[in-house]
Amino acid sequence: MQLDHMNISASLELLETVKDFYCDALGFRVGPRPEIPIPGYWLYPGGGDRAIIHLIESNQHSPPNWSHLDHVAFQVADLEPTRAALESRGIPFEYISLPDYGLEQIQFTDPAGIKIEINATMETDSSG
Repeated sequence: MQLDHMNISASLELLETVKDFYCDALGFRVGPRPEIPIPGYWLYPGGGDRAIIHLIESNQHSPPNWSHLDHVAFQVADLEPTRAALESRGIPFEYISLPDYGLEQIQFTDPAGIKIEINATMETDSSG
């Protein structure tokens, strides 16, 4: 398992400032993002081909009651061991399929209340 990305949620005005900071000061660039009905950006490092910072609009994420860090995501080769481990422990999760990006994911909350996202590349049918 490896770190996949971090997600920052904030007002759209603050997201513009955050986007500009990461792009101007740290060399990230705005890149492709799935069609999600919530405004935001995916930021890619310099020459990288994977977005490692996701920005999404939310008016719920404001200190001191909420952190702007919405979730942490990890990448795995296969979701099934994670799914089995969560089910065996009675931990509720949500399965999400993003076929246009070749991704599937499981989202759940850890005991400290942090949202965790586990991503895997979808299996493709090579017989066609």
